[in-house]
Amino acid sequence: WKQCIFRMVNSYCPFFYLILMQGGKAGCLFNGHNDCFALLRRQLITTLTIRMMVRVMQAKGMFLLVKVSLWIFRRDSQSGASFAEKQRSYNNFDMPEQIEVM
Repeated sequence: WKQCIFRMVNSYCPFFYLILMQGGKAGCLFNGHNDCFALLRRQLITTLTIRMMVRVMQAKGMFLLVKVSLWIFRRDSQSGASFAEKQRSYNNFDMPEQIEVM
């Protein structure tokens, strides 16, 4: 839950700044008009579209990584390698991965 709150604050802090700080002081110029909500709407759409595309690309990348890993595992298992040789292909479970699992 800590990471969720931290990511939410980091992701949406610029939008709060736009409405609360910039809207109160100098105003928001968008298409020649002082319209903070139109500017906020455009920035939200742009930001969420970019985040969506990045997430789709991450999912595709992970899919390809799993496919390649399975292909390598099958190839190594058919070669008759010993357990120690197979074990070198296992992923490390270092501190960042342990923290992420918590």
